[in-house]
Amino acid sequence: MIAHSATFEDALHQAQENGFAEADPTADIEGVDAARKICILADLCFGKHVNPAEVHAKGITGVTLSDVEYAKRLSCKIKLLGRAIRTGHDTATAYVAPHLVSNSSLLSNVDGVMNGIVVHGNALGDAMFYGAGAGKRPTASAVVADVIDAVKHLKARKYLDWDDAPASYFTDSTYLATRWYVRASTSLQQIGWAFDKVNFVTYPGAPADEYAFVTAVYDENTMLKLTGGMTVHSLFRILD
Repeated sequence: MIAHSATFEDALHQAQENGFAEADPTADIEGVDAARKICILADLCFGKHVNPAEVHAKGITGVTLSDVEYAKRLSCKIKLLGRAIRTGHDTATAYVAPHLVSNSSLLSNVDGVMNGIVVHGNALGDAMFYGAGAGKRPTASAVVADVIDAVKHLKARKYLDWDDAPASYFTDSTYLATRWYVRASTSLQQIGWAFDKVNFVTYPGAPADEYAFVTAVYDENTMLKLTGGMTVHSLFRILD
């Protein structure tokens, strides 16, 4: 168990020692691997190909212990999420980024090496699939299971494909509107100029030279404009 005062580098080193992160951890911590996985899930769910090169991926290297403490005060946990969303009749988007996830969410207790997939259906509602997603044994088990499945069906083919997507299919995720968590070095006056109303959050021992707050619902482009005059340390979506 990593102590509360451990650095990001300490936690990453332990994950590498346990086989949960690669020797080159870039794909793990910068959201690259999650982007590849959300593309596959989007293809399966929506029936059209999503190119990983189009998926904006933001990793966890910018998450600090201060962010974790602020999230606790908001009854949230910080999770790296890959999301695929149908945005219209024949359009969809996907992206990867850290989120503040409510403790009441199905995803809030997905910790350690476990992965969780939540699928929202029109009639079904939310359904969750949960299991180990890293480590030597789970990885070996998945590979061997695929080999056995292939051998058992040598004379039968499983057809699993999806259509090529038109140029208009993939929409920019920056236009998705959510509430936001902001941690920034700025003045109360600047925050007041930028936002009509925010909810501030703090904790004992919080840095005196910064403010953390939750905004109303905005898209990412608007948030970047509103916070343009601030020194922003963290800007995370909130998954309600």
